[in-house]
Amino acid sequence: MLNSNIQFYIGEVIENDTVYTLNTSTTNTGEKSVENNETELFTIKVQIDSTSTISAPVFCKPANLNIKQIPQLGEMVLVFKAYNNETYIGEYEREQWYYMTVVSSMSRINNNFHPIFTQTDPSKDDIQKNISLRQPYHGDVLLQGRFGSSIRLGNTHKPQNEAIPRLWGGEEDGSPIVILSAYNKPNSNNDVKLNTEDINTDDSSVYLTTTQRLYNFDLNHTIRTTQSEKDFTKSQLIGTADRITLKSKTDSIILDSERSIEINTPLLYIGTSKNKEPLLHSTAVETILKRLLMVIAGGFRDSSGVACYPILNKLLTDDTMKTSIQQTLNFDIWTDKYKG
Repeated sequence: MLNSNIQFYIGEVIENDTVYTLNTSTTNTGEKSVENNETELFTIKVQIDSTSTISAPVFCKPANLNIKQIPQLGEMVLVFKAYNNETYIGEYEREQWYYMTVVSSMSRINNNFHPIFTQTDPSKDDIQKNISLRQPYHGDVLLQGRFGSSIRLGNTHKPQNEAIPRLWGGEEDGSPIVILSAYNKPNSNNDVKLNTEDINTDDSSVYLTTTQRLYNFDLNHTIRTTQSEKDFTKSQLIGTADRITLKSKTDSIILDSERSIEINTPLLYIGTSKNKEPLLHSTAVETILKRLLMVIAGGFRDSSGVACYPILNKLLTDDTMKTSIQQTLNFDIWTDKYKG
């Protein structure tokens, strides 16, 4: 049985783009064949620290089953040896190397290239971007990708004395907030080491709030039916991007509001026709129809100036037209509930 006291080693990543298997076969030509095997996905090749007794490079699988973080060439990783998928305790034991997190020797989010053994230059194979770290805040769990994406499981905390202050806050300490953001703006200033989520400048973001206010959040148009975006202190789902698309593959998209649905846009098209036109403004249409009724009821004069009231007389004796138009104006889908 393997020793339960696992020993960790530090190694340099010398290959990270090949899927290896522990069992290689030999072809008729004498060449070794490496088979794709799902149990060996995300395997990397590591050169162990020369201070150890392990001289040959080892192939390491990710130790974390749920989160895969493939190291870049020249980065240092923690590795250890444990059982593999073919092991049966006491009968057939096989060992496998595993790797854990990257050693943050350079404190860079994009690449901690710090080769000790091979002096491998990753510039031709790996994408290099000058990405600043997200500012950590008291009590937060922060997950940041190499290229400018991040997930913050945060909270409201006072007082704020961090180097980069939050752009959100509230009166209740410990109120949770979730921020998913993506930004594609590498820093040109190498001295800038920290930044924070900014709903206005990040390329796209989603905010799940509880009691927070977003201090610098401004909509394109003024809200008319409820509190402004900066005054609302209950839970919100806020999404921002250059374009937002919601697609239902087999059923409906449902908008269900207790109070109101407000659509602020210069143009609004509804329907599936290729010749769609902007939606009519129902309040203006209602006003026009009412004025037409008044004109019809008032009658008109002929070319000699004699007053004629055939339409008026018809309306007085038969209210069908007036009643029909009035019923149409009373439809909720026709008349704006909030007028101004």
